Amino acid sequence: MLITQARLHNYAEVWGNWMLAQNFVYAYQVINTLYKNLLFVGLLTKDILGYWVNHRVCFRQRFYVWPTLVAPLLAGAVHYALLRWAGGLLWRQGPLGSILLPFFSLVPSLPLFALFYAFFGGWDQETLEELRCAVELSGALRGPARLFWLGSAWGAHKPAPRAVPGGAARSGHRGSTGARRGAGQPALSRDPQNGP
Repeated sequence: MLITQARLHNYAEVWGNWMLAQNFVYAYQVINTLYKNLLFVGLLTKDILGYWVNHRVCFRQRFYVWPTLVAPLLAGAVHYALLRWAGGLLWRQGPLGSILLPFFSLVPSLPLFALFYAFFGGWDQETLEELRCAVELSGALRGPARLFWLGSAWGAHKPAPRAVPGGAARSGHRGSTGARRGAGQPALSRDPQNGP
């Protein structure tokens, strides 16, 4: 802009061009903000309509407050407090600490969050068993998935059973319809609607 305005002698035209350029920047910012807000509104509308269509056409949807909202919030608060304490204790200014602390707070602490989520009642008996079956079906990430499941099983106060040879195919897993529970097995130990 300065190069194109350098030889102009009419200062009103120079200032007019600057004002025009500022207006273009302002218009870009307004359009960018509107786009982000419209994107949020579009996603929210898609989610609400998808929930309604699935509820009417596919099957009746149920919203469980405890495992969907309360248990993750409690687990997240405890997890945050623990990571905040550990970060303040371990972090020293410097590049190495700035690299290692986010890594350890993101990747290896996921089983710790799973432990807190299960401790606060995020899993019932059937969903914990379904998570175990999903771990057996996972491929290259079976190790981290197993750590997530072990944290969940330990947090739910259930001993981690040994892996069944053959994985989910021999465990009687038939999908998420609840058809796994046989006639002799007890009902769920936790009510997903009201918490543990």
